[in-house]
Amino acid sequence: MKEPFSWPKSSLSSRAVGIAAQLSTTSGLLARGLWRVTNPDVVGPVGYPSSYQIKPGRNVVSLMTPDDYPQRRAGFIDHHLWVTPHQADERYAAGDYPAQSEGGDGLPTWTQADRDIKRADVVVWYTVG
Repeated sequence: MKEPFSWPKSSLSSRAVGIAAQLSTTSGLLARGLWRVTNPDVVGPVGYPSSYQIKPGRNVVSLMTPDDYPQRRAGFIDHHLWVTPHQADERYAAGDYPAQSEGGDGLPTWTQADRDIKRADVVVWYTVG
């Protein structure tokens, strides 16, 4: 007798993680994942907190070494997802002048401050490719 189909447990489980400080993370290249950003202060029309989600598809990691010049200039490619509080002067993931930079500007520098993002206006930076 044939076993009835059942979904793999990994495709049905979820884990909520509260983040209070800035975040940088890399998607699992072999496992499915979903990132959800929720605002618990705003309830939508069906009674749940307002939110949006990012479901990454296939992605890659950098093949450059950390001391490669292009890798230093584009440090944001170290992780697939970054979350920072909104700052008007933080507009570009690699910093304002990546072509004239020695490296380390942008998201890697901004997240070193470990600023609070709980109940803040956040910017979610998703790196593709």
